[in-house]
Amino acid sequence: MPGARLCRHLTSGSTGGLETWRHCNLRVPRRAKYKGPTRVVLSTTVYQRHRPDVILGLITTRSADPLCPTDYEISDSDSAGLHARSCFRLYVVTMLQEDVRVVGRLSGGDWDEVKLRVQVGIVGE
Repeated sequence: MPGARLCRHLTSGSTGGLETWRHCNLRVPRRAKYKGPTRVVLSTTVYQRHRPDVILGLITTRSADPLCPTDYEISDSDSAGLHARSCFRLYVVTMLQEDVRVVGRLSGGDWDEVKLRVQVGIVGE
């Protein structure tokens, strides 16, 4: 499930020294800080092999009431490494691969639901 990875934007207090991530194996500088929201990787390994960026969707603790058809409440937050109840929102951004760090993984069921929301919102039903 390459797309089920959760990541955060990586910034560093010093210049350079960031490694790109591959297959969830990372080495990051000790002074690195993680800023910004958690996001889920939507792009495939084929895309990432040929592009310098990665396509990401938003994971947020702010739940909309009611959820729209492209939102999804993550059912297994604990196993994904999320510290609070969270929702997927179809707010798509791209970042350079070296600027993200994997911090968790969605369960198979949650990942299937996220893919469904992406299809409904971008591809169509």
